[in-house]
Amino acid sequence: MTETRHEVTIDAPLRFLLFGLQCTLGVEFSARECKRIFADARDDQVSAKAYALYEGTGLSVTETVDEYEPETISLMVSGKNVDIAGLEERARHEVYRMKKERDA
Repeated sequence: MTETRHEVTIDAPLRFLLFGLQCTLGVEFSARECKRIFADARDDQVSAKAYALYEGTGLSVTETVDEYEPETISLMVSGKNVDIAGLEERARHEVYRMKKERDA
């Protein structure tokens, strides 16, 4: 089974990355789990966490946060090869572009 793992900072670009990943994979992630990622990063900065964003036949998207590492999440896609690093780069660029336009 194909697995892609990528470490990501929990910040605004992560929201765009998750959206881009949904579009790339043609699935819809659990809104509850997505919200929980950001709430936990804000409210619980010590315990390890696991999130199941999508579970389907032959495809899953999960994330984990290690104990005492509240700012970094490990994203794993199982069942399909995907360029998560490329999606993250484009997400960061989009957030930068939006901030630049807002501040202009």
